[in-house]
Amino acid sequence: MTPQKVYDKGDYRRAIKMATSDVLRNKDVAANKAIIKRAVRQMANARVEQHDDIMARDVGVWKKSQRQYYRDLELVGKVHKSGIVDLLPAYDAICDRKMELDFAIVEYYYLGADSLLNVAHDTGHKASARQAYSYLRQCQDADGERYFSNIPELMDEAVDRGTVYFVADGVSPSTGLFLQPLPRDVDIEPDCRVSADVGFMDTDVSQSTSSRTYTKEVVDHILTTRDTSGMSVSTEVMKQISATVEVTTYEIEVTQRVTMDVQHLTDHCSMSSDWETISRSETLEEVSITGDNEALPIGVRAQSVNVFSTQSQLESDVRSAVRSWLGN
Repeated sequence: MTPQKVYDKGDYRRAIKMATSDVLRNKDVAANKAIIKRAVRQMANARVEQHDDIMARDVGVWKKSQRQYYRDLELVGKVHKSGIVDLLPAYDAICDRKMELDFAIVEYYYLGADSLLNVAHDTGHKASARQAYSYLRQCQDADGERYFSNIPELMDEAVDRGTVYFVADGVSPSTGLFLQPLPRDVDIEPDCRVSADVGFMDTDVSQSTSSRTYTKEVVDHILTTRDTSGMSVSTEVMKQISATVEVTTYEIEVTQRVTMDVQHLTDHCSMSSDWETISRSETLEEVSITGDNEALPIGVRAQSVNVFSTQSQLESDVRSAVRSWLGN
């Protein structure tokens, strides 16, 4: 495929890249420069023609188009800066549309956040304030402070109006941006009351035993005799040996039920009651051998286990998991 054929197919981005590569290799310079100019002009014209339709659609389309405009500008700007050909008019045409999109996206989230904050102010609805904060974050991520300098102040207001406060009895839940323990010495009604109940720890140890006997013939001794011609003859005398392998399997399981009870003191409480049965388990195998080890297959060997130590570790793991679950 040549740059001209790619251009004729309407793949202007690829045509620009191929023609630029050829120019840098000093190949058909005049023709490839002309292809670059035409392809960039077609790209710019397409962006201008479709722009009004894009602006009439929703923010999702705006953001997708914004990324497309950015890729176009990146490509055209790179070629322009290389000095191969002057592409500034087309670059400016695409840039103008992208800047309009940039502001539209920022304004969408800014006005949405402002409306939600008004709802939170008028009704005390904390969920609206939290949604406003999300909009302001997207506004900030879109470089919105170039247009609206008060975004940080509005974010602080959203946090103040959207925070859910709780009091906790015998538990220390994790906190978050919008989830905080009720500050001391303040005249604020808590939204939630949290309490925990940790049940008894149950430890179950079961065991089962299986055994297997292995036999093998080995040389017991060498018997030496003389045949009729007087020659010495050696004969191996075999014997059978055996070993019994006994495997004791221990199944250890530790469980504990924990409950988090949440009492909703206001309509804004975003926490909920929950419960969990937390368990940890381990399987251990103890191997004992009686008889002659030489009768055993390769790799079979005696091994001991410490059931008490494993049980203690599982109980410790369960206690840690309970604390983590309560915190989260």
